[in-house]
Amino acid sequence: MSKKIDNLLLLLKNTNQSKDYLAKDVIKLKKRIENEEAFMTFIKNINKKEFNSLTCFLLNIAGIETHLSRVGDVNLRMSALGKQDSSYISFEISHFLDLDSIRDTMENIAILSSRYDANIKNIKGAIVIKNLPNKRSDVWELLINIKSELDLNISIIPIYALCKIAIKGLILDLDILNTTISQKSFRSSLEYIIKEKINLKKNSSFIESAK
Repeated sequence: MSKKIDNLLLLLKNTNQSKDYLAKDVIKLKKRIENEEAFMTFIKNINKKEFNSLTCFLLNIAGIETHLSRVGDVNLRMSALGKQDSSYISFEISHFLDLDSIRDTMENIAILSSRYDANIKNIKGAIVIKNLPNKRSDVWELLINIKSELDLNISIIPIYALCKIAIKGLILDLDILNTTISQKSFRSSLEYIIKEKINLKKNSSFIESAK
């Protein structure tokens, strides 16, 4: 454990100005996610600030204490910082999964380890995204190389999957949403978590990479 990161989390908690979501917002979200087209419209129109706030809200419901970083803080460039059990999680929140978000996550993990006196084994990286890239994207090879060469898993969390998990009141296990296990599709791992079939069409970019 790191006292410095714990203090940082407390600071972010006390200075967090993200939108507070209410029970009625969860009900609306539940209705939207039941229809792929309605959820697509909702996600397409949500702006970055709202997306960050929604993500933070859902992560907390799903059992990960999470706080958004402060706007303008050049010393903490990650989108959000979380804690679950004995692990700290550096979160990037992005519209798409790209090389920059992966590199930023690696840099954030290194910063938390070096500047905040934390064992790197107790730090995880995760990227929350709206849509998955196609199967030919370079990001998949980079993630596999990071795992094989550095033994570092960076979990990819589709916002659709996070919504389903949070709405059902379940705990998010980052290790299940492991890229090297999911192999560019999160359908099976999500169905395993929520114990029900996903009604999204095949190759929906919400949980699967298209060709």
